[in-house]
Amino acid sequence: MIGLSTVVRTTVRERAPSNTVLLHVDAPPILLRRFKGLFPEQDIKAYGNFVLKVLTLWRSGGKSIKSSAADITDMEERMNVAASHTLRKVPVLNVVQSINKMESLPHWDWKSYFRHFRYKDAFRLSKDKIVLLDRFYFDRLSTILTQAQSHTLLNYVGYKLLVHLSPVLPPNKAAFMVPLSHEHHLTVDLPKRLEACLHLLEGLYPLGTKSLVWSLVQSKAPDIISGAAFENLRRIEDFARHEMKKAASKAPWMSEEEAARAIAKIERMEVVLAPKDQDAALHRLPSGANVFENSSLIEGYYSVLVSIREMYWKMGDLSRFHQPLTPKESAFRPGYFYEPDRNEVSVSPVTVAFVLGMSPRFDVASAQFYLGELLRGMFAAISEQGSQVDERGEFRNWWTSATEVRFRERAKCLQDLFADSLKHYYGRDDLFPDKHLFQDENIEDGAVLQPLYDIYLRLVDRPDSAAMIPGQAKSLTVAQLFFVNWASTFCEPQQTELQSRERLRFKMAVPARLRVNVALSRFAPFKAAFNCTRHSEMNPDKECSFW
Repeated sequence: MIGLSTVVRTTVRERAPSNTVLLHVDAPPILLRRFKGLFPEQDIKAYGNFVLKVLTLWRSGGKSIKSSAADITDMEERMNVAASHTLRKVPVLNVVQSINKMESLPHWDWKSYFRHFRYKDAFRLSKDKIVLLDRFYFDRLSTILTQAQSHTLLNYVGYKLLVHLSPVLPPNKAAFMVPLSHEHHLTVDLPKRLEACLHLLEGLYPLGTKSLVWSLVQSKAPDIISGAAFENLRRIEDFARHEMKKAASKAPWMSEEEAARAIAKIERMEVVLAPKDQDAALHRLPSGANVFENSSLIEGYYSVLVSIREMYWKMGDLSRFHQPLTPKESAFRPGYFYEPDRNEVSVSPVTVAFVLGMSPRFDVASAQFYLGELLRGMFAAISEQGSQVDERGEFRNWWTSATEVRFRERAKCLQDLFADSLKHYYGRDDLFPDKHLFQDENIEDGAVLQPLYDIYLRLVDRPDSAAMIPGQAKSLTVAQLFFVNWASTFCEPQQTELQSRERLRFKMAVPARLRVNVALSRFAPFKAAFNCTRHSEMNPDKECSFW
């Protein structure tokens, strides 16, 4: 109820056309993954010691507390295997489950759990159905909970609560927990506790936080609202829309009628920068200015938390919250967000801020960082993710079963190539047990290359264009420069092989080098630009062109 996700993550969402609100259930944040993301060189035993250190904050030592820490670690290991990877996309029409048909488990009663969300005035909330965003995880959760003891589940709730609230707990006791209290660590030089508090704020009020971040971006670049930067963004948007419509018209998996619907979806798609009601979002909720008077930080935060979450679960006006479906949708994380039920795509404010930091006038080189995310969002509208809402916004599958088969065949070809490259990269084949792991991202990497390349060729023909990035070799051709610039959009901190392998094992990320090489090795203009030798890693025998 207070936004703490223990064994599941719960949000509510309106569904057109009846505006019925359905409870959406997803896999929760798994602290073991966060630990491995921050400390990839540390093993599971080290994570168990972290859990033990947290538990000792409210319990004395001894064999029982060590056993509890081991039980929590074991349970999270099994949750990690069951849960999808952290960056996956969520289709609109998911598995709708009847609450009455859900089995009660020895230590967990689902009917009682979901009953807590039914406020007496939450009249729009469906009383008998929920939506499962990660069915694979939910199906395996029954076994995980059945094997866990009741005291383990209670300790787990307390453990996650302490870590979640660690930014507002006394630093002398809680500082070691703060890095694990949130996802998406920023690369800017920001105090860790302050950064964690920003994520707590986003968890309280996502729309208001996103509006606040956009306000900061706009204060640095005022012309993004109505000046030169705004005009450049809209011009780039027009290019993206044109090229994606052209690609959709030739999509080999769709029929002519379906391609026409895809083009209509792109034409009607709304590209959103800052929230439309940004100013209102910053003032619509009570500020709770007096709650911190004569109270500790944790008491004040808890008062605000209870007040705001109560408003959320009463569901009087969900538009003031705009709770994201997945933790991926954060104002502090680079990327795009696609809303299939609204046919709306937006690019995160930190992405725009990064691009403006490179070049305030959106030149050819910097535009790729923005265009890549925008094109990914547009592609989502015409891929399997967007196939369940048509061009009029109606919830129905506008693909035939044959279209689904053709799309999945192309996706499988790309995913098989990715798995082969992964085996070659690491010299082992036991790191990729889930054949669909990161499939959406792998498809997008290949799908956006052609329209992005075509836009680039149009932009470099302009006399005022500049494609160079400082420090790049001047001997590169125009075509080669595109691919170097595109690869730079995947830049990440240098990692050892062990670090990248552990991030893959715990479903956090694919090594950037692998993503770039797999995508480019199946793109003909790249092979031509660099004269790649046939049968080589960058010009393999197996052809897998998405378009």
